Amino acid sequence: MKKLLTDKSGNSSVLIIGLVFAMLLMTMLIMELGGAYQNYFAAESVLQRSANAALEKNMDDSYRADGILKLKTEQAKLDFTHFASEDLDGKYTLYINSLSATEDPPSFMASGTITFPTIFSKYGFEDLTLNFKVSAENFEVGHD
Repeated sequence: MKKLLTDKSGNSSVLIIGLVFAMLLMTMLIMELGGAYQNYFAAESVLQRSANAALEKNMDDSYRADGILKLKTEQAKLDFTHFASEDLDGKYTLYINSLSATEDPPSFMASGTITFPTIFSKYGFEDLTLNFKVSAENFEVGHD
């Protein structure tokens, strides 16, 4: 190590420049990973809220007085698609692979992929595509 520090041939400056470049590259990758996680978390939150809203909006109120919970399944699927596409920012592309809902007990599940750009997308890399799966269930009638 002492020989490397006292060497006057210029190799140490090339080594230091290389290390600084590697550290900057690692910093950029860590920042990009954090940004991607933040985008995915924001999109997943919107999708979960859409699933919850679709389930609660389509509970059949004519049965609630008797303590029975029933879900309008087809309308819940349509509402989820509408809520999710309306609430997601323009930078996200949503692909829904499957939607399933059960009338009794009321439950809703959606899965698919979400695609969004990253910093590296500006330099010719592909957008990031991640899978999602959200579900919502209702087990309470809500009597006072």
